[in-house]
Amino acid sequence: MWVFIVFPLLISVVESLQRYDISLAHQVKLYHNSVVIAPLEEILMKPEQSRMARAALQLGIRDIAEAAKVSTQTISRLEKGEELRERTVEDIKRAYEGAGARFVEDGDWVGAMVRATVSGPED
Repeated sequence: MWVFIVFPLLISVVESLQRYDISLAHQVKLYHNSVVIAPLEEILMKPEQSRMARAALQLGIRDIAEAAKVSTQTISRLEKGEELRERTVEDIKRAYEGAGARFVEDGDWVGAMVRATVSGPED
C-alpha cells in the first residue's frame, strides 16, 4: 500500500533523513511536493540492480548465491530478467544489503549504491 502525504514539515524531515542516510522501515520518496511512503518489501530489486550491486561489491555469482542461500542458476535467472518468486528476490536483495549495497528507484531510473571506502595511507 502506498501512502501520499502532503505536509511541508514532513517533506523537510524526509529530506533530512535522506541526507544523513538514515534507514527507515519504509521507503520514503519525495514526489511532486508530496511524500510517498511504501513498505520496503513492496520494492523488489530489478535485474539491472543485481548486476550493478554485484559489480560494485566485486562479488561473483557464487558469492551472492551462497549469501542468499540460492543456486547460482537463480542469480543468473534474476539477472537475465526471468520471473522469480518474490520471496527469492527479497532473499537475494537482503544478501546484497548485508554486503553493503543499497538500492534506489525513481520512476524509470534504477540503481545500486555502495558506500565508498576510505583508503588509508599507503605503506
